[in-house]
Amino acid sequence: MTTPPRALDHLVLPFADLRSAREVLSSLGFLVAPDAQHPFGTGNACVFLESGPYLEPLAIADADAYRAALGINPFVERDEAVRRARALPALSALALASDDAESDLRRMTDAHRADPRLVAFSRSFEAAGGARKDLSFRLAFAQGVTDPALFFCQPLHEDAPDRSALIRHANGARRLERIVVAQRQGSDLFGALAAVLGTDAPPAGATLETAPPAQFVAEFGTFAACALIFAVHDPSQPDGSPAEAFDGARGRLRVAALSSSLLIAFQDMPT
Repeated sequence: MTTPPRALDHLVLPFADLRSAREVLSSLGFLVAPDAQHPFGTGNACVFLESGPYLEPLAIADADAYRAALGINPFVERDEAVRRARALPALSALALASDDAESDLRRMTDAHRADPRLVAFSRSFEAAGGARKDLSFRLAFAQGVTDPALFFCQPLHEDAPDRSALIRHANGARRLERIVVAQRQGSDLFGALAAVLGTDAPPAGATLETAPPAQFVAEFGTFAACALIFAVHDPSQPDGSPAEAFDGARGRLRVAALSSSLLIAFQDMPT
């Protein structure tokens, strides 16, 4: 029996701080959710979309809690490793939706692909109108997938928060269409994913691709470790947006290079 693909839940994007994350993403026409904080010292300011995975811009919110989590929490350890090694912002991890993170951990353990440390935590979510809701999650982390890393994310709260007021973006973005990872010599992202997932089917929710450097530059006009391409309908790109028009290999794009690690591009889609 063919194993169905697992859905992408969100992408983790370390930034230097949440203020700069909010400024950069807002300048690109995204509506950014209110700041939230994890108990292990990181904080986020997410970008939710009409469909598919969302973005989790991440920063250090409590340096003492963050340092205390090193050596204990694989989420914090991965973040710290990316901050040491890469220009920020960057794509550090793909989070896959899970109904049972403990089961995912057992399956990865049987395949010798698991970090044994399961992470469970709660945090507060603030909707656009100021209403708050406590959210709880359980995370299971893979070993052997590093660029980007991979973990499973299981929501433990019964009711999902209302994000309807947070998905209306001035740039017209409705979904993350593609994730293009620059291929490094000797790397095998899809082989590592298949070993962890137990299937050759790539994650669902956005097309995941790898591209050698020359192909990457031909499509986007510049090089970065990763590109995120958003499907845009009825765009009204904000005045002064850092995104620049470029005729890529697959059509006209508006590209914003945020660092040598990450660029964001917008592609017009038919309604």
